[in-house]
This record gives sequence, structure tokens and C-alpha cells, in this order.
Amino acid sequence: QSAGYWWSSDMVNWNFVKPTGLNVVKYAPSVLVIGDTMYYTSSENGDIYKTDDPKSGVWTTVRTNTGFQDPYLFLDDDGRVYCYTGLAAHGSISVVELDPNNNMSPIGSSTVLISSNKAENGYEVFGDDNTDYDGDSWFEGAIMTKHNGKYYLQYAVPGTDMRSYCDGYYVSDSPT
Repeated sequence: QSAGYWWSSDMVNWNFVKPTGLNVVKYAPSVLVIGDTMYYTSSENGDIYKTDDPKSGVWTTVRTNTGFQDPYLFLDDDGRVYCYTGLAAHGSISVVELDPNNNMSPIGSSTVLISSNKAENGYEVFGDDNTDYDGDSWFEGAIMTKHNGKYYLQYAVPGTDMRSYCDGYYVSDSPT
């Protein structure tokens, strides 16, 4: 593990940064830029960090122990920030709005958006050939994107060690 990150101004020459105040040795990182500030979070405990100068490598803690698992930070066109999270067997993907003006504090409670539905989504069934209906399919890796006014929630299932590991997605008119 490099315990750092790289940046380039031309995609040919790269510069390594070993950060301070940021624990990058975690799984499933997510980065969000709002104005001149970059935010970082990752799985395991969901701590959120920020920097105004990522090239310097100096980061400060914004929020600790959020409990987010496989978090993904999303900035909507209206300036609202959401965190999509989920990592569990027979799990679900949830969303919570965060307040960027108040240290990314949750606004309201978390809402479950989708849950495991093996009966209708055969690709969610556990096993290399999606045949083990009693197996523990994993929901994880939520990502939200927006295109032409539609929101696309992507997630990974049934498990990283399965040959059938894939992404599913749902489409909505709302980020929640």
C-alpha cells in the first residue's frame, strides 16, 4: 500500500503525496469537491476529512465515527450533499443528507433506498453462477450519478469473490 495518493497536471508526469491527518489505508474511498475544498471518506468507520490544498497533503478531520460502510459522497446541482452507504449480506443501500456548512452533520435520518431482492433480480443471487439462493449475497459499493435530470444509483452484488460479481442500477427523478 502506498499510504498516499498521486496527482498530475498533464496525465503523463505524476507526483506522489504522503498526507498528514488523513488515514488513507482504508477500503472504498470516496472524494467530493465543493468549491475549493476536497472531502474524503472511506469504509470501516466513515471518518470525513477535508483539505483546501490536496497537493500539500495536509488534511483536517471534519467528522469521526459516522459508521458509514462503503460510503459515496454526492453533490447535487442544488448544492445539497448526500452520502450513499451500504455493505452487508442480504443488505441494502441507504442515503442520508449531509450539511456541508455544519461539518457534514446528518440532516434527518438515513433512508433505505433499495434492499436485496433475489426473487426479482437473479443477478443478486449468491454463487459463481447465481444459483445459491441460501447464500449471503453482499450489497456494496453504492455510487450516485446524475445525467439529464435523472439519478442513477449503482451498486455491486453478490460478492467480490464471485465470478458473477456485477453492478446493478436503479433510475430515479430524485437523489433520495
